[in-house]
Amino acid sequence: NTMNTHEGLLLPGWHHVERYNGNSMRWSKGESSFLISDNSVKKISFSIYNPKKFNISMNIYSSDYSAEFNIGKTGDWKHYSYDVPPLSGNIIVRFSSSNIWKPLKDIRRISFAISDIRYTTEEEVIINLDKDFRQNLSSDKNLIHYYYLHSHRL
Repeated sequence: NTMNTHEGLLLPGWHHVERYNGNSMRWSKGESSFLISDNSVKKISFSIYNPKKFNISMNIYSSDYSAEFNIGKTGDWKHYSYDVPPLSGNIIVRFSSSNIWKPLKDIRRISFAISDIRYTTEEEVIINLDKDFRQNLSSDKNLIHYYYLHSHRL
């Protein structure tokens, strides 16, 4: 089972990466998304930490598929895995939280944290939480164009 990285990309809505015990995670700003660009995506998985137990929903969009899932109000880290019909091209996974909060001594407004984002085609691919759309804006003009075309879904 070979592993890849950098096949997916975090879109707007996430705070900077944080590391705890060797694991990378990012806090959501409340509305947040990631993009998968690949062929024959069959499964999407990730772990969520939702200490305030906000209600979280998730949408998966592609050119010919749209589905909504209720992640619910879990508290501690929980792993989620979703089987999808084989999806190809650009796939957007979008999260929406019922609320945000401002932790003590923190300027950020946060909702839930995400970690260990993966998807499966013929192999399992890990999305690198260290990178996000900002690194791609100057180098990938097609990605900018894609944002403008699909910004209503982000």
